[in-house]
Amino acid sequence: MRRTGVCWALLPLLAVFACRSGGGALPDAASDSVPPDETVAEKRCGDDPNVYFSAYSADDLAEFSECTVLVGRFQEDSVRDLVDLAALRNVRRVEGAINIFRSPGFLTLHGLENLEVVEGDLFIHLNDNLTTVAALAKLRTVTGNLFIHRNFVLPQADVDAVAADITVGGTKTLGPQVWE
Repeated sequence: MRRTGVCWALLPLLAVFACRSGGGALPDAASDSVPPDETVAEKRCGDDPNVYFSAYSADDLAEFSECTVLVGRFQEDSVRDLVDLAALRNVRRVEGAINIFRSPGFLTLHGLENLEVVEGDLFIHLNDNLTTVAALAKLRTVTGNLFIHRNFVLPQADVDAVAADITVGGTKTLGPQVWE
């Protein structure tokens, strides 16, 4: 169901969406993306940036669907049953790290379109079927290391275009995406 021209509260006192004027439609509750002109109140998931956690299925990932901040070391190792990270569509910041590696299931990083800051490291490597990192277009800061390396079907030009606007506090390693 589409709603038009209304102020809309997702959860009273927890999430407030900006009013839309001019009869624009708000997304369905099941939509995979949050339009950029809507604001979601912060919801932190996790307590310690040094604690590892993973999601190996859509059900596991759904536990984080309302999070705007992930706290911890999100590690996706050898994931086969997920093709993307759609349930993370509300995540704006990670306090810890993201490490996506040896996961042939991932075709894209869809779900990370709203990620702006990683306070720690971002590693994306050895993903045989990853075709694009375009979902990272809003990412502006990685305080640690940025490592996008040896994702065999990922075009280097795609990596370079996304990474050009990211400020990195540590080492920036952007390839090669193929074995030399």
